[in-house]
Parts: sequence; C-alpha cells; structure tokens
Amino acid sequence: MDSNDDLPIVDVLTFITDELLHTYRSCVGEKDKEKSIIEFLERLDDDKSILKLKTINIEIKSDLDWFNVSRPLTISELRGKIVILDFFTYCCINCMHVLPELHSIQDSFPPESGLVIIGC
Repeated sequence: MDSNDDLPIVDVLTFITDELLHTYRSCVGEKDKEKSIIEFLERLDDDKSILKLKTINIEIKSDLDWFNVSRPLTISELRGKIVILDFFTYCCINCMHVLPELHSIQDSFPPESGLVIIGC
C-alpha cells in the first residue's frame, strides 16, 4: 500500500487488517498461518501505513470491567504489540466458532511474542 497522509486512520487500519486476514485465510496449514503472522510482525517497523497507526493517541477507560487479568490493561502497555480485539457474545454461534482459532493463535503467539488477544 502506498502511504497517503490524507487517508483516514480507520481506512489504513481496515486495509492492514484486511490484508493480514486475507493472507492468513489463504494459508493451507498451521505452519503457513504462523509464517504469515511472523512476516507481518517483522515488517511492523518498516511499513509506512503501520507507522501512521503508531501515531494514534488513545486510552482505554479505567472504569471498565476486566476478566482474566490481574488489573486493567493500558494502551501504553500494549504499545508496540499486535492487539486482536474480538467482539463477541456467548449466544452468537459465529462468535463461538472463532474461539478455537483464537486459542490456536494464542498458543502459537503468547503475549510475550508481541501479540495480545482481548475479548470484548
């Protein structure tokens, strides 16, 4: 993608996530899927469109309820990581079908690797 300073941040984010999703889904086996994510993570510091996303200054509200963490997460703790936000409900069958894939990704890429999955 050519860098365009006038392109809205949400469009840049949409393009990047669509590209990653297409590449991931086109992979045949788990090794290829893992390789596609590794290649994506390796280009984080060089891709101009990703650099534009790094300029965003937002913060997570501190009064939210958090589960399975010892304390609320902050944007500063997540900076420099790939964060997958999974918006779901337990009554949605499609949401339930995504969970095994998220577990597989989390097993392959624990938070120490630079990838964090947050369920919303």
